[in-house]
Amino acid sequence: MNIGKKRFLTFLQSVDIVIEGCQTFTEQGLFGSQQEVDARHYHFSEAEIKQSIRLARASAPNAEMVLVGGTGVRFLNIIEELEQEFGVPVLSADVALHWATAKALDIEIADKRLGTLLRQ
Repeated sequence: MNIGKKRFLTFLQSVDIVIEGCQTFTEQGLFGSQQEVDARHYHFSEAEIKQSIRLARASAPNAEMVLVGGTGVRFLNIIEELEQEFGVPVLSADVALHWATAKALDIEIADKRLGTLLRQ
C-alpha cells in the first residue's frame, strides 16, 4: 500500500469512519502504473472519474457514502448524477472545502444541484 493511501486511511479511521473499500486508479485497473496517473497531473475526463467512482461503489455496495480522496478530482458537475445513481452522498475533499468555506463566510450556495453536503 502506498504511503499516501495508508496515511489517508489512518486519518479516517482515527475519526471513527469505517472503511468498507478503498481503491486507487491503478488498483482498479484504470491505469497501468502510478507513474501513468501522476503524469496526468489530475487531468482526468468525466468518463474516467465516473468509472472509478462506480468501481469503488461496486466494491462496497452497502457503504453509507462514497468518499473520493484526492483534491485534484473535479466532479461537481457529476456529483448529483452519482448520488442519485447510488442512493447515498458522494463527498470529496473539494466538496468539503467548498462547504466549509461557504459556512465560514456565511454564504448560501445557490446551486442546489451540487450534492447533498452543499445543499446543507
